[in-house]
Amino acid sequence: KRNFDTNDKNWINKWKGGVVPYQYDSSFPDVHKADFQCAINEYHTKTCIRFVPRTGQSTFLTVGYNKDVCGVAYGTRVDIGDSCAGGACPVLIHELGHILGYAHEQDRPDRDQYIGGPGLGPPLSTFETFCIMYDYLSIEHYEGECKYYGGPWVPKLSGVTKCGGGKSLSVLDVNKFNTCYDCKGCLGYRWMGIKCFDPSKHVKVEGGYDLDGTKFYVCRGWHHGDIIPGKGVFPSSGSPYCYVGHFNQEFTLFDFEVLTNSNGANLQWAVTPNVPAGALGGGRVTDRTTYYIGRCFIKYNDKWSLAIGKIYANDSRNLRIPFGGREVDCVTEIGYLSCN
Repeated sequence: KRNFDTNDKNWINKWKGGVVPYQYDSSFPDVHKADFQCAINEYHTKTCIRFVPRTGQSTFLTVGYNKDVCGVAYGTRVDIGDSCAGGACPVLIHELGHILGYAHEQDRPDRDQYIGGPGLGPPLSTFETFCIMYDYLSIEHYEGECKYYGGPWVPKLSGVTKCGGGKSLSVLDVNKFNTCYDCKGCLGYRWMGIKCFDPSKHVKVEGGYDLDGTKFYVCRGWHHGDIIPGKGVFPSSGSPYCYVGHFNQEFTLFDFEVLTNSNGANLQWAVTPNVPAGALGGGRVTDRTTYYIGRCFIKYNDKWSLAIGKIYANDSRNLRIPFGGREVDCVTEIGYLSCN
């Protein structure tokens, strides 16, 4: 099985404790060992999953070679070949995702809401999404089949300009792996779709307040291809909503995700000159660039608001805040949501 089916007691693709013992097959050439180490380092730096050399374990990953393929994963074996146009490391990141239990993103049960076209297989009813939104840029999403690369598949949401994961795990990939493997510590925070949010079980992350004192909580939502961090409001009556900024405008979203911290990760707002090492990736642009989560004070009519917004990774001192129907630049000190 290649899906996060956590209800299946026979599911072998979830490795106990997130530890994957591995050994190289005798056929595996030394030239590709650096590619494999590159791939597992992607998981080591962004998740709690650990690939370790086998020391006698009965269940382990075999890393093999097949000259006739680019990459393939099945059961507890992954093979790499020599026909990878985009490089072997990204292919191995993709294939190791399958070994860890991740299906192709376009096989999600809600797939038909997001992409269509000939050649799509049937959606998997047992695919566990963890209430995290569809990810066109997942490392597990096919790339060449999308219309942007000459393929027949057509994304149904506006603003999508790419498919596929590029050369690394996407922000949402990281969130899904850390949720599936119940990562703790600084990886213990969870994004939760608002339809799955249960205030009796999930502790939402407070981030600021409005001019009238209304509390803001960290949220993110989809708008025109971007996944944008913003400020969530949970009124005592009525539906919660999330304000996000995009192209100088403020938008109100009712279908969004809220950041939760039921595991007690040591989250804090770090006021530093640049993005701190433990900054949380809260979203991304259509070109795969990460949005970090920031906040700052903003004054209007002699009142202050502490508002949450997005920080573009390539311009780390530019915090953009949704405020009063517009998207505005922060002119006071920036606090980056991070974990120490």
